[in-house]
Amino acid sequence: TIYQINRNMGTIKSREQFDFSYKDNGLMTFKITDVDTAKRTIMGIGNTYNILDSQLDVMQNNVFKQSILLNGPKADGPKIKMALDHDLTRRPGKITELCEKQVNIKGENMDCLYFEAQMTDNDLGNETLADYLDGKIDQHSVGFKYLKAKAYDPSAHGNSDDGKAWNEYKKSVKNADEYEELSKGIPDWMDKRVLAVSEARLFEISGVAWGANKMTPTLGVKSGMSLNPDTILLKLKSMQDGLLTLAKSPMEHKELKSLLEIQNAQIKS
Repeated sequence: TIYQINRNMGTIKSREQFDFSYKDNGLMTFKITDVDTAKRTIMGIGNTYNILDSQLDVMQNNVFKQSILLNGPKADGPKIKMALDHDLTRRPGKITELCEKQVNIKGENMDCLYFEAQMTDNDLGNETLADYLDGKIDQHSVGFKYLKAKAYDPSAHGNSDDGKAWNEYKKSVKNADEYEELSKGIPDWMDKRVLAVSEARLFEISGVAWGANKMTPTLGVKSGMSLNPDTILLKLKSMQDGLLTLAKSPMEHKELKSLLEIQNAQIKS
């Protein structure tokens, strides 16, 4: 079954109801060669594909193909943004190259979302560039919305249709043997099926510096924001202040509307 995921549908997993989700990736530890200081350009991996992550998702090849076509740096529509910590009021630069391709990461060829971003020559851009060079920012995270996915049940009997489907699909997942360990991090009341995400809408790529969830270092990580109530309230207050700043900014109406819609989706989620 191919699921068209919408927040008004019944649940496959609770998070697919959200208009905005995060997925973080820490495969690449930045080196000085990953930052071109002369061109003020960052080269990085937004996300890796065919990896079972700590939310039991597998992002498949070309998952963001349509988003790149419609909103990539070469498209006419509102552009996919470069941000810090998913805060769209803090945009240190703009994405100049965005594609899905194979990249050699730590000796292994990985299918991934590759990007290049040029930092703006202002205070925020300069500070961000320095943070990359100092290693304070060494991970990236994508802000996106689930659109299409297929669920697989690793707990199904091997001879059942569901069991056969999982046994066949897991051949394409690099760390499928980690399912048992990763599933322990999912509460028992939540669906523990594996979600193979074939299409998602990409809103932004963020540089992040928070810690990552446990995962095999050579394959990648997934991390998230603190669930401390005070931290969440401060984050929401920052977003609220940012929305007011955006509303007063002298930018083109279409671009402003796009940013406000994404920021609103973040707050709701």
